Amino acid sequence: MGARRGGRPAAGRGDRGGGGAAADRRRAGWAAAVGRRSRRGGRGQAAGAAVAGALLPRTHADPDRVTGTDLAAVRDGQATLAGRLEALGTRVDSGLSGLASAAAPQPSPVTPSPAAPPPPDIGGPGRTVSRQGDALVVVFDQGLFGRDARLTAAGAAALDDLGRRLRRAGVSGPLVVTGHTDDRPLPRGAAVTDRITLGFARAQAAAGHLAAAAGIPPAAVGIRSTGTLHPPYPDDSAADRARNNTVTVLVGTP
Repeated sequence: MGARRGGRPAAGRGDRGGGGAAADRRRAGWAAAVGRRSRRGGRGQAAGAAVAGALLPRTHADPDRVTGTDLAAVRDGQATLAGRLEALGTRVDSGLSGLASAAAPQPSPVTPSPAAPPPPDIGGPGRTVSRQGDALVVVFDQGLFGRDARLTAAGAAALDDLGRRLRRAGVSGPLVVTGHTDDRPLPRGAAVTDRITLGFARAQAAAGHLAAAAGIPPAAVGIRSTGTLHPPYPDDSAADRARNNTVTVLVGTP
């Protein structure tokens, strides 16, 4: 009984031993195959690592630094483009301005108006000459008439002197002779009944005398009367009233 126990275990070990050897052989083959595959895999991994090393850079730049450099380059490009566009716009504006200037009608040259000739020198003793616009007004210092429409000797002489000065200055008209009177009542038996009529009579007598002295056609000499209105001198004294029995002469067109 003890022998059987001893024999079975021995046999059992022998059987297991035999089976174990086969198993060991199978395991050895499997390990060899795995080793071969591992060696092949190792060589593949090494090759892949080599390829990856060839494709990938050895060092990697800082992403923030690369992005900042790219943005700076973009801004520089934009500034350059803006400068070119501005220069192009300036050239276009200059060209358009030149076209507008060429197309605009040029103003005709303005010829300055000739200067007005100086007024004639018709002054002299016994009269005052003043400007009235473009005309001259002659006022005599003394009256040319008495109480009627007849020229006194002094009045005729004053008109003769003025006529000679007009002739010398080349004045041919127009002239306007205005008759004046003082404010005293007309004398009894006067040929006229009012001062306006008396002023016209005096203007007519003086105009004829002056035209003859100056060599001016009578048609170039006009006459009018203001009576006691607008006298050359104020009617506030006997001397000034006597001076208002006169005419004034307008030379030219005011």
